[in-house]
Amino acid sequence: TFAAQASRVSVLQNSGRFASFGWASHLSSGAGDEGMNQAVSFVVKCCSNAAELFAQPVSVDTATGTLSFAPERNRVGQCLCRVYLVDDGPGEHPNVNQSSAVDVDVTVVAVNQPPTLSVPNRSVTVVARAAPFALANFVTSITPGPANEVSQTVRTTAIVSSGSSIFAVAPQVV
Repeated sequence: TFAAQASRVSVLQNSGRFASFGWASHLSSGAGDEGMNQAVSFVVKCCSNAAELFAQPVSVDTATGTLSFAPERNRVGQCLCRVYLVDDGPGEHPNVNQSSAVDVDVTVVAVNQPPTLSVPNRSVTVVARAAPFALANFVTSITPGPANEVSQTVRTTAIVSSGSSIFAVAPQVV
């Protein structure tokens, strides 16, 4: 048997490795003499999409009781995991070597990712008092972010950090 802390764990998308030290405590391999002679380990069984959701699978360290996992980059979703404590004694009837399951609901919460763009030519020179100037493809490869954000609309803005008085018309990206 064992005691567990939170039954729900939420982390932000792309947050990296999660660890909850001491999540499991009071580990016991059974009553009486069983506890002195048997080693225990955790078995974690997760939802069918766990391999897609986690770069490092959900696990519990027997020595520290630490629940840990790492979400896959740019993935969001929910996964129910069942955690069991198993001892190395016989498991055939009438013996029991597995604890009751403790359910942990792991949720990876979506975070809006920044859009991306490419500026192939970062330096533009124009002669003073020249006619209005336009440069095709000054900004290319504009995306709203990773694949799960393709439905978002991207808006561009040009900000002049210094020397704005040299422009008769402020720069624009269209």
